[in-house]
Amino acid sequence: MKPDVPLRPPGPWDGVLLAFRTVLGLAFLVAGGKLLIPVPFGLGDDLNAVAESFTDPQTGWIAPWLAERITDLGIPVSTFLLLQGIAEVTLAVILILGLATPRIGMVMAMMFVMFTMATPTGGAIRISADLALAMMALTLARMGGGYWSLDRFLLSGRLAVPRRALRLTGIEQAARGGGRDTSLLLVRLGMAYTLLASAVFTEGVFSNSVNSSLPVPVLLAVGALLAVGLAPRYVMGAVAVWLFALGLGSISDNGLLIGVEAAKREIALSVAAGAYALVGPDRWSLPRPRRPRCREVYDLLRDYVSGDLPEPRRRAVEFHIGDCADCWSFLDTYRRTVELGREMGEEEMPAEVYARLVDSVRDRTKPS
Repeated sequence: MKPDVPLRPPGPWDGVLLAFRTVLGLAFLVAGGKLLIPVPFGLGDDLNAVAESFTDPQTGWIAPWLAERITDLGIPVSTFLLLQGIAEVTLAVILILGLATPRIGMVMAMMFVMFTMATPTGGAIRISADLALAMMALTLARMGGGYWSLDRFLLSGRLAVPRRALRLTGIEQAARGGGRDTSLLLVRLGMAYTLLASAVFTEGVFSNSVNSSLPVPVLLAVGALLAVGLAPRYVMGAVAVWLFALGLGSISDNGLLIGVEAAKREIALSVAAGAYALVGPDRWSLPRPRRPRCREVYDLLRDYVSGDLPEPRRRAVEFHIGDCADCWSFLDTYRRTVELGREMGEEEMPAEVYARLVDSVRDRTKPS
C-alpha cells in the first residue's frame, strides 16, 4: 500500500515535530507519574492527601465545582486522579512513539483546554501556558508525527494496515503535508498570550517564574511583538533561551525530578520557541517572508539537489515543498531520474543532454 503523495525525506520540520512529540509526551509522563507514584515528587504516599491538595480552592488544580461533579458521579477524587494519571502516562508513551499522532494530538489539545477550565486560579502561568501547549498539540494534530514516527512506518506499507485505519487516525491526511504557516502562527500566538497573561496577572497565586524573572514592561513588550509578528524569529530565539534558563534554575533548586515537574511548562515552551526560531517565521509576520512560487522552485531544483543552493533560498524551497504536494512529486521524480542516470554508467552526461532531460522532466511532471 502506497500513499497518494510520496513520503518525504527527513527535514528541519520533521525535527520540530519530533521535538513537539517528545516534550509534550514528557510533560504528560511527568504529570501522570506524579499521580501514580507521588512519593518521589514530595506529595506523600497517600493518594487521599494528594486529592486534598488538588482540591485546595487557592492553590489546587481542581476547582470546587468540578470536585462536586466528580463526587456526584460516585467517584472519589483520589480515584479520578489515579485514572487521570494512567490516561496521561498512556497518552505520553503513544505520542512519543508517534502512533496515531493526529488523533492523540487532538486529544491532548482538548485536555490542555480542559485543564484551564478545571483550575481555580484562572490566570496563573500554568493556565496561560496550557493554552500555549494546546497550540503545540494542535500542530501535531494537523501535521502528524513526521519522519521519525510509527505513523510513517505504517504509512510506508511495510505492514498490512487497512487504508481505512490510517484514514480514521488521520495518518494518511497528515502525510500530505501543508499547514506549516498556520501551525507556526498558532505557536506564536500561544506564546504571545502566555507572556501577556503573565504580565497582566502578577499578584498572589498569579505570581510565577515568568513574571518574577523579568520586569512587567519587558514581558508586555515581548508579548506584543509576538502578537503582531514583528521579527518573531529573533524574539522567539531570545524567549527560548530565557525559558530554558528558568527550567535549568528550577532543576538546580529542586533536584531533577521535582525541578522538571515544577518547570515542565517552561521547558516545553522553550522548545516551542526554539522550534519557531529554527523553521519560522510564518507568512503573517513582519517583514513578510518571501515564499517562492512553483515555477521558481522548478528553476531552483537542480542547484537544490546538487547542494549548491545558498542556505536562505534552500530553506525557502524546503518550506514550499513541505506545503506543496505537486512540487514534492516533481522533486521526487527529478531525484529518481538523476539516480537512475547515475546507475546506468559512470560517464558524465553532456551538459546539453542534461539540460534537455531536465526540461523534459519539468514539462512532463509539472502540475496542471
